[in-house]
Amino acid sequence: MKTLVFSGTGYGGHLTAALAVRQAVLQARPGLQIVYVAAEPPQRIDRVIQRWRGGARFIPLCRGQGPAIRVCRMGQVLTSGLFEARRILRALSPDAVLGFGGYGSVPAVLAARSLRVPTLVHEQNVELGWANRLLIYFSDVLVTSHDKTRSQLEASRTWSKGPELVCMGMPLEERPYCTRDQARQQLGLKPNAFVLLVLGGSQGAKTLNRIFYDLIGSLSRDLASRLQVIHQTGEEDSLSATRFYAENQIDHRVIAFTHELPLFLKAADLAVARAGAAAVHELRYYATPTLFVPYPHANSHQQENARIAQEEAWAEMHLEGPDTAQTLRKSLSQLIQNPDQVRERCQRAKNISNVGSAKQIAEKVFSLCDDE
Repeated sequence: MKTLVFSGTGYGGHLTAALAVRQAVLQARPGLQIVYVAAEPPQRIDRVIQRWRGGARFIPLCRGQGPAIRVCRMGQVLTSGLFEARRILRALSPDAVLGFGGYGSVPAVLAARSLRVPTLVHEQNVELGWANRLLIYFSDVLVTSHDKTRSQLEASRTWSKGPELVCMGMPLEERPYCTRDQARQQLGLKPNAFVLLVLGGSQGAKTLNRIFYDLIGSLSRDLASRLQVIHQTGEEDSLSATRFYAENQIDHRVIAFTHELPLFLKAADLAVARAGAAAVHELRYYATPTLFVPYPHANSHQQENARIAQEEAWAEMHLEGPDTAQTLRKSLSQLIQNPDQVRERCQRAKNISNVGSAKQIAEKVFSLCDDE
């Protein structure tokens, strides 16, 4: 066993999961070559290179945004993308190909199937995305992050032959352990402030930012003065956010994007966030109670992710709408004034936090290759 190919997109939970499994694979077998093959438009390639920091190959897709561009990309991944992926795999001769979801994973997994290379696909969300709904018919193993997903797929299985379905959780990279106080000290935060972390996802979230500004504007001066806000805004909103907090005299730190998110999660008392798969799993793993505002245009993926977290009783779900700022303000005010409730939610998250997923997936890959 010499080479593995990982494939997916260059953002969100796809790359987060891939990085964690790479870490586990290399800890077990340090000599392996792992290449990330991503079908991506040009503007996202730099983000992949920054985070992957290793061998990567890119299948270029059309530039731009909007429904027409998305349709164009879907066509590309199934045509020219597939041919390019076959060329890359022939050159690399991988022992297995792992797909981590998103359109960026489709060419490599389909190419692997056509070349009789073993395949494993991982799903981070409660509901399968469109890519994995397709790839389930072309994979040897489908690993889910939630047992609910595995159970539903088993119950609805309509094919005589298909992938092995297993639930192993969401893989997350291992980080050096630190306490809440140590995290705050490293970040230069006040030790006794109520630290509120606002996350718009890997690319920021303009609407969530506006909702949060409305929330802050409606807080009483007494409650607002207790806060120290850390706000990941995305590149476009960082200057306007800094200006907003300064004008409203809110103790703040604005970051456009960070690779040190676990440190911020450990330092925070509470988070307000979108409900992408990586965010939900990391917030649970680091036991950060959260008020989730699912992105409404993600085919209900985020809503289902947030609903599971709410059922686990360490988080709340607030659907995006005209009254979202008001409902968030009510919850936030209650939690600032009742720190015992925050600690209770933190403990619930610790009790269910999933550890060891990356190592389990790595072992599954090894067995998949050894069976061939």
